[in-house]
Amino acid sequence: MTGLLENKVIVVTGAGRGIGEAAARLFAASGAKLVLANRSVDEGENRADELNGAGHEALFVRTDVSREADVAAMVAAAITRFGRLDGAFNNAGVNTAGKLIHELDLADWQKALDVDLTGTFLCMKHQIGAMLKTGGGSIVIAGSIASVVSLPKSADYNAAKHGVLGLMRNAATDYAKQGVRVNTLLIGATLTPMFEEQQPGVKDDQDAIDALSPLGRLAQPREMARRRNGCSPTPRRS
Repeated sequence: MTGLLENKVIVVTGAGRGIGEAAARLFAASGAKLVLANRSVDEGENRADELNGAGHEALFVRTDVSREADVAAMVAAAITRFGRLDGAFNNAGVNTAGKLIHELDLADWQKALDVDLTGTFLCMKHQIGAMLKTGGGSIVIAGSIASVVSLPKSADYNAAKHGVLGLMRNAATDYAKQGVRVNTLLIGATLTPMFEEQQPGVKDDQDAIDALSPLGRLAQPREMARRRNGCSPTPRRS
């Protein structure tokens, strides 16, 4: 019995930990050949070694998505190794600086835009170019509830994630007839390392969790990965 993604070539950015790590494992288990893109070499190499050791096919490419040369090299590596690109989960990102607008430094603002928005654009630019040569593909972007609502002290992050949603809508319209599907996963409160770094101790604060989630619990990275892969059970808090 073949997997849902058998022999599909998929790029996962931010694959070293959190939702990207969970997605990489799930895609591999579903038969995909993976290109793992990550800024941290240790995290990326460890993830590739783990998957290859389990009998899957995974290539790590050190990538800073805010640098076009890195992104171009990532896609080129996929083509060189596997001959094509069928899908991408554009998950790499940075969190908010956690400041009010009048407190934000230009560097804080630029960091969010460079990684969360421009990085997504660069990935899509090069991924779509590759997909058009082989009949299309599927791209999913890691968006956020901040793509549709405002979060306190998060103007930098909100602006970038709102931009991501607009970028997705434009791409979905522009490339639908050419076989490239583009969607955004609007991620809520999920217990990832980045989330814990932003809100230390939140996993042990039930009042904070209740304020963040009507389910009364934080989502797990593997649940977000399963939504990307087309299956989305929603276990409730016991």
